[in-house]
Amino acid sequence: MLERYKIQCKEADRSVKRMARADKRAYIDKRASQAENAANRGEQGKVYKIIKLVRGKYCKVAPVNDLQGRLLTTESDQGAHWAEHFKDVLNKPSPTVEPDIQEAETDLDVNTDSPNEPKIIAVIITLKKSKAPEQDTLNAEHFKADSGLSARIL
Repeated sequence: MLERYKIQCKEADRSVKRMARADKRAYIDKRASQAENAANRGEQGKVYKIIKLVRGKYCKVAPVNDLQGRLLTTESDQGAHWAEHFKDVLNKPSPTVEPDIQEAETDLDVNTDSPNEPKIIAVIITLKKSKAPEQDTLNAEHFKADSGLSARIL
């Protein structure tokens, strides 16, 4: 009786895993087609968001070797290695010879005035189209739609 339940449980587990894989494949295929359609329409921001959504928070970690070249697999070993590395790098003695740094003969002419509207418009015109939005989620197309208004707001 107990064996029969174990067999049923294993079969149910396999079935659930199989369905989960199929659902994941269907989800990825759906998102890929959405991204492809958005790319064909020129909606680079939407493509970027879909890729970010599918990719998730995955972050590839580079392998860390100790001084003898052996691979460090645990986080505590890697942390200890980095602590030792930066202790060696950052705790060097001060240089014995003072550097001979000559003072500049003339100051650089740097304009610190706030930019005027024509300069802002000129910069907006040079923005590249179809770039993925940064953290502010604004594409260059937003600014280029009415560069005069954008310059006045900025």
